[in-house]
Parts: sequence; C-alpha cells; structure tokens
Amino acid sequence: MTEESGIADGSKAAGSAPKVEDASRGSSEHTRPSLATLLAGAGVASEEQLRLAVAEGMGTGERLGEIVLRRGWIDEAGLARLLARQWDLVYVDDEAAVLEQGAAALFSAQEAERLGVCVIGFVEEVPRVAVAEPAEERFARVRSALGRECEFAVVSKSSLERLLAQLASDDAAAEAAQAGAAAAEAAEETEDERMLGDLEAGASTLLTWAERVRRVVELQQQTEDELSACREQIIALRDELASERSTVDRLERELAHQHELVRAAKAKLADVTRTLEAD
Repeated sequence: MTEESGIADGSKAAGSAPKVEDASRGSSEHTRPSLATLLAGAGVASEEQLRLAVAEGMGTGERLGEIVLRRGWIDEAGLARLLARQWDLVYVDDEAAVLEQGAAALFSAQEAERLGVCVIGFVEEVPRVAVAEPAEERFARVRSALGRECEFAVVSKSSLERLLAQLASDDAAAEAAQAGAAAAEAAEETEDERMLGDLEAGASTLLTWAERVRRVVELQQQTEDELSACREQIIALRDELASERSTVDRLERELAHQHELVRAAKAKLADVTRTLEAD
C-alpha cells in the first residue's frame, strides 16, 4: 500500500508523518485536488450530485463537506481522510487522537477554540496540530500564535470537539488546582499570621510575667536584706541584754553582800548595846 492510498482509507498510522515542510504547509492551491474530485473518485457521490451539492452550498452558505455529511453520503472519518489526502497531511483517527503530555500547554482552551485547532503532541520536537477544517489562513494564524513551525494533522470534527472539550476540562482542572493551591496558601498565610500573633501575644505575656517575677525577686531580696538586718539587730540586742543581765547579777550579788554586811553590823551593834547595858 502506498502512502497516498494509506491516507485515503485511514490505515496509515497516526504516528508516522510526512516531511515537516509538506505537513505544515500542505499542497499548494495549484496542485491540490478539489474536494469534489476526491469525493467523486472515492465513490461518495456522482459528479452530478456533487455539482448540485456545490450549487446548494452557494445558496445556503454551507461548504461541500458539510452538505455531504448532512446528506449522509460520507461519515466524519471518511471526510477527514479525504481532507487529509487533499491537503497532503496526516490523518489521525479518533482512537489515536489523544493529548500528549506537555502538548496542551502550547495553547489555552480558549485560544485553541478560537483557532479551531488543538495541539496533540510532537513529532521530533515539532508541535503536531490537529485540525478538522484545513485552510491556509488557519495555518498562518496557528503558526503566528505558536511563533514557530508546526505539523498539521487532520482529525474528524467529533475528534476535534472531544479534544477541545478535554483541553477545556484540563484547563479548568488546572485552574481549580491553582485556585485550591492559592486558597491553601492563603489559609496557610492566615494561619501563620494567627500563629505569629499568638506568639507575639505569648511573648508579650512572658515579658509581663518576667517583669513581675523580677519585681518579686527584688522584693524578696529586699525582704531578705531587711530580715537579715533585723536578725543582726536582734542578735545585738540579745548580746546587750545578756551584758545587762550580767551587770544586774553582779549588782544583785554586791547588794546581797552589802545586806550581809549591814546585818553583821547590826548584830555587832546589838551585841555592843547589850554589853553596855549589862555594864
């Protein structure tokens, strides 16, 4: 099977890619076959039916691909294969159209929706961009938004809508995670501030109690000094009292001795008096 026939019947693997230049630019308008020619060649409808469909589209504003889909002449996957063949691009079927890690970060969901594309992976570090409706203007806008070369691949409209929905869901989940992280960080900062306030209040309380303890210690020291001075005064008074008691005891002894002398003198005087009386 040739590469061209593989693209047409959808059997070509999504991972294999044409040259970057061909894949990113597509065929030129001068050599690119028309979609009507490809549809007729694939037996989707007769040339007459396709001419009538083109004429209908001119009246309704619909594109040929939309008309053949609406009429049920071809399904989305078949149309995507023919568009890939028309533009000489890779076709990626629904199962292979998945978002590779890191690819979705190149475009936000809103930007991807606006451009009508979705970056699904990389081919040799070149972004692979899924598109359901290839157009030179769209390619140019995508390259301008990326600021680099890229490789385009065709997917069905349903695949692109699924990819964009997944991208929007991933973006919403990432935003929710960021919001949760921000809320957690804010709560942590609030808790830190509360704890800091508690610590400051505790430190202030400790300083207050430390000042009270210092004053109590000072009062205790002052009291101990006063008690020590009182003890010294008591000891001095005790010593003085002991000295006074010793003096009193000595005087009492002297007084008693004087009393004895007086009694002896009285007794002698009495004896003398009696002797004189006897004589």
